[in-house]
Amino acid sequence: MARQAVEECSVQRKVDVVGSVGPYGVTLFDGSEYNGHYVDKISEKIMVEYHVQQTVPLLKAGLNLIAYETVPSRKEALAILKAADSISYSYKFWISFSCQDGKRTNHNESFAETVRTISHHPKIYGIGINCTSPDYVTPLLQCSRTFANALPFIVYPNSGEAYKTDEKRWKATECIFPSLEQLTEWKSLGVKVIGGCCRVTPEVIGKISAIVAKLNS
Repeated sequence: MARQAVEECSVQRKVDVVGSVGPYGVTLFDGSEYNGHYVDKISEKIMVEYHVQQTVPLLKAGLNLIAYETVPSRKEALAILKAADSISYSYKFWISFSCQDGKRTNHNESFAETVRTISHHPKIYGIGINCTSPDYVTPLLQCSRTFANALPFIVYPNSGEAYKTDEKRWKATECIFPSLEQLTEWKSLGVKVIGGCCRVTPEVIGKISAIVAKLNS
């Protein structure tokens, strides 16, 4: 369906279809994919097997680029690297992290050190940040850029609204996304792909696209 949509759009540029694999925590149905607490309770082997099982069908379907998304912890990222090592298919991937602030993953690890740890894997295409406030993106890029082994960054933050767990609803904040200044800075810090995650609407994606087109003109 994704490939058919690309053909029907008839865009005058190369369009890649990327396979998406979420974190192991989504199988637990307890919201722990957003904090990564499960990595302290289960074995690395279980996470490796999960990522192999999720990845191989996408590669069999003909994809050659995979996004491991909303990864909350360094431990799971290392499990993903081991999964990639065990898969015989030739493919590239990025690992996109969810972060609690401008320095740490959602599992409270140094984002910069995490980037340094994974950035030399032969199959890795880039480093991602998603399911994270736009306000945290710039400091995350600034603290980790020198450890990224010249890999591009892929950034697709949330809308900027804050989720109130006690009220079980999203609330507006003063965060503005997207803006020309914001995306200009991200591009200067090594970002090659920009999109949106939670609560980002098609209208906002359109605004992002227009700003990116202006930056590339």
